[in-house]
Amino acid sequence: MFHGKLETRWVREGKKPPFPEGEYLLYSTIEPCDAFTLYNWCGPEIALNIQKKLEGDTSRFRNKRALGIGTLIDVRPMVKEDEKRAFVKHIGYKVDVINGKHITKRQWILEFENVYRILDFEWKYGKQGVGKVPDFEISKIIKT
Repeated sequence: MFHGKLETRWVREGKKPPFPEGEYLLYSTIEPCDAFTLYNWCGPEIALNIQKKLEGDTSRFRNKRALGIGTLIDVRPMVKEDEKRAFVKHIGYKVDVINGKHITKRQWILEFENVYRILDFEWKYGKQGVGKVPDFEISKIIKT
């Protein structure tokens, strides 16, 4: 998000993502993403774009870390034109099988502004992306 990235989420068709506008904590993955997985997620063109954007950014090697704060300003369905900024392919819809039922999900965009880095700290509460900050963690957040 420090480089203008759009966050993406898959949400069950007919529902809007449960993300109200406001401030969110931005955090890294628990486990690093290898080049093969990244290539499969986004293809060669987007993978190269990611490498160029993150060149010299040491936060890309910081796993299990809270890294920044950003203000969510828009939540909308993803379109093809979002691919470069979202760093993932636009698929639109996918079908997951959950407990034997076929569930259709839609690809959504979360757009942030006023994104800034914080003095990073351990964050083990989620995968990768964004989330509301638990009250007991607020005292750890120091703007850099």
